[in-house]
Amino acid sequence: MSDNLIFISYRSTDSAKVDTIVSRLRTLQADGKPKYKVWQDKTDIQPADDWWLSIVNAIRACKVFVFMVSAESVVNVNCRAELAFARKLNKHIVPMVLNNEFFHNPTSGKNDIRYWGDVPDELNDIRVQFLFDEGAGAFQKLDSTLERCIANPKPELYADNPPDPRHVNDATNNTASIYEEAYELAWKLDFDTAERRFQRLLDLQDRHFGAEAREWILILRDYRQLIEFDSRKASQFKVKGAWQTYLQERTGKEFLPDGLFDPKDFKSRYDGSQKIITPTRKSSLELLPKPFAWIPIPEGKVTIGKCGYLDKDTTFTVPAFEMAKYPCTNAQFKLFMDAGGYDEKRWWTDDGWQAKLDGWDYQGSWKKTGKAWTQPRFLGDDRFKGDDKPIIGVSWHEAVAFCTWLSETTGENIMLPTEQQWQRAAQGDKGLIYPWGNEWYGSRCNNSVVSLYDSNQTTPVRQYEGKGDSPFGVTDMSGNVWEWCLTAYETGETDLYRTDVRVLRGGSWNNYLTSTFRAVNRIGINPHYWDNDLGFRFALSYNS
Repeated sequence: MSDNLIFISYRSTDSAKVDTIVSRLRTLQADGKPKYKVWQDKTDIQPADDWWLSIVNAIRACKVFVFMVSAESVVNVNCRAELAFARKLNKHIVPMVLNNEFFHNPTSGKNDIRYWGDVPDELNDIRVQFLFDEGAGAFQKLDSTLERCIANPKPELYADNPPDPRHVNDATNNTASIYEEAYELAWKLDFDTAERRFQRLLDLQDRHFGAEAREWILILRDYRQLIEFDSRKASQFKVKGAWQTYLQERTGKEFLPDGLFDPKDFKSRYDGSQKIITPTRKSSLELLPKPFAWIPIPEGKVTIGKCGYLDKDTTFTVPAFEMAKYPCTNAQFKLFMDAGGYDEKRWWTDDGWQAKLDGWDYQGSWKKTGKAWTQPRFLGDDRFKGDDKPIIGVSWHEAVAFCTWLSETTGENIMLPTEQQWQRAAQGDKGLIYPWGNEWYGSRCNNSVVSLYDSNQTTPVRQYEGKGDSPFGVTDMSGNVWEWCLTAYETGETDLYRTDVRVLRGGSWNNYLTSTFRAVNRIGINPHYWDNDLGFRFALSYNS
């Protein structure tokens, strides 16, 4: 095959449109020779060839993978399998939206499509401009794009041949055997291979075992962490807390014997007659509605950039603590309300109680209305309803009052995280730019970056679990809601009884700049302010 092989991925129902583009590409010349070798299944698979293996080999050999975008192709199992394989191989991917598959959006002034929700993640994540087939000018853009891609080859990655997508969802075919193999590998502690097998089922969106495969991946990752803690003497003290979190989150599955995956028998050591789990830890896990878990964060370092209280970038050592895995939810905050949280002064700071009585509200500017707060704002807005959505419309004072109530109720040392704790939980040991890594992926959090995502509401706190988690497994640390921190924005103080502007971290559903979602990004807001994208999560400190 030519060194300039171009693979065309398309839906057969779009052949008439695609064939015209392919024919024009094949007529292009360079130095008297065909400029590209264009691979299309209808012309390049021979009668005796294995259909899927021919496609796989062509994708491996191609320099550029062109995905012809239509409402049909983005949901077609064959097209999606080809795209997923090209992405795994790190191929140049060029998405071209076919004629009559798009419209002019008068709001943005740009071409747009109505089926963004069906577009595969592989196209969302590559961060390239979509081409729109608008005629001669579009074809010239396609040609120049192909030239640029070929002139700048990407380092290729290895990936196993994917299974034939025509059969993988057939109950009589091989998905059951893939699941069985992964199941056996998991119990043999071959977690890497088992996870790859489960991931295969997940990538194929298998209707028989896809849901179980996702649960298995989460189970294996959490159980691997247990083994890691247990294998080192210095971290063995973490096992008991991690084990209880595991019991809360990963048990009771019908596909597990007795509902528990425990090949190393942690149960006999940490959940038997010699139970080590502390009553205080049990109280918070029992009290708060799910989803809730504590994530142990080991001691480590974070660097806070130059700001009001720092004259230069400064590195802090953050002692070990535990972070709530998810932002505080509507259901969890309701417990505080039901306990008389807005009527009991002892849970509020003096300034917070006064702010509550003053009823600060935005009416062109922030004013004292004299109508005391009796609940968070926006509770009646359908966009933010749902037990498992994050609480919003709360001030820093209300978040502190909730934490004070929860500490008193459980006996645990619970409060808003300092900004150092928050950043440590988000970045891990490598100082990542975003919780998931150093590249922006809009599909890994709730955001409004470009019209592709354009959120107008909060999402359930587990919606992006497994996609945008931090290195420690903390979820939703970018997007969804801004999270109040204990730290004063200008002074760095953590005194509850100061009235300083306070730090928020993480960005929200309403933000459209990628820089907003960086783990180091910080903003400051007055503690009595609230809005429909301000929420919080809480931390547990070991020191009193």
